[in-house]
Amino acid sequence: MRCGSTEPAKTHISSKLLFGPEIETPFGLITDATLALRRDMWERKILAQVASQAFSPLVTFTDGPIELYAGRVQEGTELSEYQKNLGDYLQELNKLCEMGVITAGYIDKPRSALVVRLLELLMLSEEELEEKPRPRPLNGVRDIYLIEQFLEAGECSAVFALQSVSTRTYTGSLALHFFYINIGRPGHPILARVEIPAWVAEEPEMLNILHASIVHQCGIMGAQPYPYLLHRAHEVARVTQQENEQVSQMVAQELVRRGINPRGKSAKQFAKDGWRKQ
Repeated sequence: MRCGSTEPAKTHISSKLLFGPEIETPFGLITDATLALRRDMWERKILAQVASQAFSPLVTFTDGPIELYAGRVQEGTELSEYQKNLGDYLQELNKLCEMGVITAGYIDKPRSALVVRLLELLMLSEEELEEKPRPRPLNGVRDIYLIEQFLEAGECSAVFALQSVSTRTYTGSLALHFFYINIGRPGHPILARVEIPAWVAEEPEMLNILHASIVHQCGIMGAQPYPYLLHRAHEVARVTQQENEQVSQMVAQELVRRGINPRGKSAKQFAKDGWRKQ
């Protein structure tokens, strides 16, 4: 989408069907966590490809943190898959950095307490700092409870460096940072957290462009502020129940054509569907 242009947003759709060895492991089918890893890596790869053909300055958003999530990754095959995808993911981030792309991850309704944890450290004595686990005098307090008291509509906070296990992986120009932004209206603050890499955090002009872009994008959505392009992407990518059923029917028809009797619904699912129609 070109800011200031009357042209509608253009969409780029890329689909990939996984089957056979691509979804099989020595322990069975791949898990949702592995599939999510591949999707995140592919999204960043496609983003870099599209960015290489766009005008500068260019701002890119992705839904959620920039850091490749590994919370549900298990040992063995999943860990190996994560490490492979992480290497590819960092390579795509480096491409965006080399092109000077202003890239960011947008976190709607953030629940983190990253700034609050920093304040907690200042409240502890030297003895308490040595304790494991450390005391949490502000446990349960989120950053938004604190920061929304200071940010007017359209304003953003200072930029903070993200201190976590990711600091060992995302280094140099890829080091992760974040800031909060109030995309609400006067008297009704709505805070979002925005993750950015170091190459954006260290350039005031890039930060200004990103700040203005987020305010503009959220303003398009009116009473429910959210970046318009992310909303548009969700609309395009959403798979409806009708589409899901169409694919299932196509598979069943092909099995019948080949002389295979496809399994129908389980008795449990059949009963559920019948109950929903009543």
